[in-house]
Amino acid sequence: MPYKGNRKKIDQRIFDIGDKIAWQYTDSHLERLQDDLYSLKRKIEALSEQMDGYEVLQSIPGIGPITTATILAYIDSVHDFPNAKAFSAYFGIVPRTRISDGGPVSKKYGRFRAGAITKHGCKRTRSAVVMSVNRLLQHNETLRDFYDKIKGRKGYRKARTAAARKFLVFLYFALKRGEPIEDFSLIDFARPGDLN
Repeated sequence: MPYKGNRKKIDQRIFDIGDKIAWQYTDSHLERLQDDLYSLKRKIEALSEQMDGYEVLQSIPGIGPITTATILAYIDSVHDFPNAKAFSAYFGIVPRTRISDGGPVSKKYGRFRAGAITKHGCKRTRSAVVMSVNRLLQHNETLRDFYDKIKGRKGYRKARTAAARKFLVFLYFALKRGEPIEDFSLIDFARPGDLN
């Protein structure tokens, strides 16, 4: 949707009379839609402030109010998950596994093979977590090192997904603890559960 400033730059003298009327009608609808979206965004931000874990997520650089609301609304409560693996599986960011009950699945992998992520759960929430990793990488050296290591072997997409999985493990323990993160750059993603 074109922003108001960009819409105002359009020279309406180039339009014929019918096109000009149609443009003015469309512009007024876009203006109202933009106002409604802004109002909805403010309401979502206000409601997310009341959710458990809001302060924790907002203390992490790169996680905005809408991403916070998306994650917290999706999980309901971190206490519903027995461990970090179940938490990550709920988002669908765990490897799909194939296990043979007899012979090998393949000569290369034997009886066990881990594949692509399961993609169970809400696609929008999973996308919000994965996309937030782009910003998180700028604020934590250990997460960035992990990302670069995977990127060199498997490419940036798989590396970003693997970093998102690491971030979810950290997020599980951070939400369980329930205290805002003082300095995200000091978190050691080799041991994401150690928040002391």
